[in-house]
Amino acid sequence: MGNKTLEKIGAAGEELVSLVYTQMGCVVVMSEDKYDQEKDMTIDGEEAEVKSQTVFRNFPCEDGTFKPAFTVDIESAYGKIYHNQLDKCKKVKKLIYVGRSSKYDPVVRIHQAPPPEERKFHISRNKHDGRLVAGLLIEDMKIVKEIRNEKIVSYFMDEWKGKNAKSLQYS
Repeated sequence: MGNKTLEKIGAAGEELVSLVYTQMGCVVVMSEDKYDQEKDMTIDGEEAEVKSQTVFRNFPCEDGTFKPAFTVDIESAYGKIYHNQLDKCKKVKKLIYVGRSSKYDPVVRIHQAPPPEERKFHISRNKHDGRLVAGLLIEDMKIVKEIRNEKIVSYFMDEWKGKNAKSLQYS
């Protein structure tokens, strides 16, 4: 998936979160800076970061179990270090994930992470592409909204088809 597609999905996720939280009666103000290093928006005056991504279905935890999680890249498969993303996700008041739909789970879910002091990131290396990632378990988040609208679901549909059939577990 190209960077332009990821940017479009990210922007759409931010717009969807803005719409959902506004419908819930919150005051949402989008960041005017596309490359804001601190937030994507504010919700009721609190800084919020939005991540739109595929659920990592079998994230390896330190205790040897595998659980669904969302991730933040720490290092690319090529060794590039991402200095600000994990730090931003640790500090921001509201960390919100838009879970992409798949043909096996045709629902877009918006999850909100616990407050910064309660977030427990688990560090792991993605065995498919070698990236070092920090995972935040879905079981530690609350579901804000489940969206089944066909148009939204199809827009956020993750249609990635890796060469390895096991890749479907990450869709």
